[in-house]
Amino acid sequence: MKKSVGIAVGLGCALFLMTACTPYPIEKQYRKEAARELDVASVQAHPESASGKVVIWGGSIIDIANDSSGCELTILETPLDQDGYPLSDSYSRGRFKAAISGFMDPLVFKQGVRVTLAGKITGIEKGKLGQVYYAYPKVDILQLRYWQSVPSYYYGAPYYNYPWGGWYGWPYYGGYWYWGYPGWHHGVREFYDFRGGVRGRR
Repeated sequence: MKKSVGIAVGLGCALFLMTACTPYPIEKQYRKEAARELDVASVQAHPESASGKVVIWGGSIIDIANDSSGCELTILETPLDQDGYPLSDSYSRGRFKAAISGFMDPLVFKQGVRVTLAGKITGIEKGKLGQVYYAYPKVDILQLRYWQSVPSYYYGAPYYNYPWGGWYGWPYYGGYWYWGYPGWHHGVREFYDFRGGVRGRR
């Protein structure tokens, strides 16, 4: 009985530590400045009043263009979930363009890659989309994260080889007590900083 209670407490502590230490993809300073009420449609309708405001938007990359002045992404915007991860493209509310100084590799930032960013609205850029002209809200990127998925895998006793923190041998996990059993680890989502390096997982 005591062993069962210990296992339950260990699992609960491990879960708390993993979730509590997982950061939001956008830094706090930008979250405090962000105009949460602004989305693509509202900026298209009132670009003058939105100019200069900070937004936290996300979605999937449609196109990327590099030139001597930097890089411009065209993004299919979607709402973000509570973890800052862009929802399915089917929830899209429009398109926008995001500019940043420096080169962005098209093999990394390719079509379909999901991004979350903080940006300052600079206005509207009109461009041809099919047979019509589309009003793209444009932002200068303040912070950019991009997402990748880690696939599911099977782990077995006596070690629990989680994709972060490393393993320290049964029954330790990253310096904390952790009780685990063989089974499947379901895939997680990692976000990366534009300049490189893993910054967090979901």
